[in-house]
Amino acid sequence: MHHAMTATLFLVLAAFPSRASDYHYVSGYNGKEFVMDEIPGQIQVSFDAGVSAATARDALTGAGMEIVRTAQAGGAYALVRVTDDSALAGLQAAPSVASAMPLLVDQEGFVKTFAPAELTAQFHPTVSVARQHEVISDLGAGVVRRQRTPGYYTLSVPNDMTLFEAIRAFNEHSDVHFAELSAFGFDDALEVPDDPLFEDQWHLRNTGQSGGTAGADIEAVEGWDLFLGDENVVVSVVDTGIDWDHPDLAPRVVDIGDEDWDFESEAGKIPHDSGYHGTCCNGITGGATNNAIGISGVARGCRLMPLKVNLASGQNQNRADAINYAASRADDFTHIVLSMSWRMSSGDFAAVEAACQNAFDAGLLTCVASGNDDGAITYPALYPTTIAVGATSPCDERKNPNSCDGEWWGSNYGPMLNVAARE
Repeated sequence: MHHAMTATLFLVLAAFPSRASDYHYVSGYNGKEFVMDEIPGQIQVSFDAGVSAATARDALTGAGMEIVRTAQAGGAYALVRVTDDSALAGLQAAPSVASAMPLLVDQEGFVKTFAPAELTAQFHPTVSVARQHEVISDLGAGVVRRQRTPGYYTLSVPNDMTLFEAIRAFNEHSDVHFAELSAFGFDDALEVPDDPLFEDQWHLRNTGQSGGTAGADIEAVEGWDLFLGDENVVVSVVDTGIDWDHPDLAPRVVDIGDEDWDFESEAGKIPHDSGYHGTCCNGITGGATNNAIGISGVARGCRLMPLKVNLASGQNQNRADAINYAASRADDFTHIVLSMSWRMSSGDFAAVEAACQNAFDAGLLTCVASGNDDGAITYPALYPTTIAVGATSPCDERKNPNSCDGEWWGSNYGPMLNVAARE
């Protein structure tokens, strides 16, 4: 199929461009206005359902386009770099292309990567499922995915509306809580140490190893003499998953039962780690201790509930689902702490803010990394219902590119920072 698509792309790229000027909406969640501008030379493309990322990539490269990003949602998504203004209209007319739009940047400076053929909508909790589908049909949209959060959908853009017209129409409907873009976040996992030996875990006990400052730690050893944690306190690490059979971690995970902890895949259940980031975060948090294996978890007496999301090229609505799921389990344990060592590179997202509010209302403590860009704090750490956590270095300073450990990154900072942790 991609050979025919490539050939047709060559034929249509000479068409005249068609630019919209309606890149704005007001969120029904909090009344915040989003106003966006085009970023020249980059176009986002959504392909029809069933088109794989590999097929889309072959077609676009065959048409001479430089691919910046790809992802897979209902259909393939691609971000391409172009030099010809006619490329947008050409892509819009190409076979198997559901929609194409310029890359945008919002008023806060966040680049908005999103599927241009989709939007998301959350209905008010009092609206019945039948009424939800009636509203969706009346506005001309279709259900791409019914999200795990009740009343929350990823929808196709109605044929007679632009994407932003559709978002505005849903936000203005009395049955809809809020509607927004179907946003992707790319490379949103924040790097953390992956050290296998307790003696190297300076944040637990800093003896000046590696040139650090002795005593610049969290006094974990002293703290363990007083308390090791509580079996009924669960740390839910929303991340890339976990090494399910790891001997340092498996004994600390609460019983999954019939629950589905894979929010990245509709076919999944067990949150197998798609990389290493989630396993590392779970290990630092609650890895088994005094078993002669690996590292020592700081809250070794607590248990873990790893919820898997895609931090490499995932959609924010699935991250909201995971947070809402954790909030729904509040009555099952004495307390749940949410740990989220990631950012949203595409900026503010109402569904994630609403999910953090749900977690707060349910009594969860939500701890979010401030970011690793050595700059301003990023979302979701900016939401008032979360604890924004920065990082310090082994030499008792804000972690920055000039820190004594010689690592390249810097912890984000600002007036919204709540606490700095030994990183």
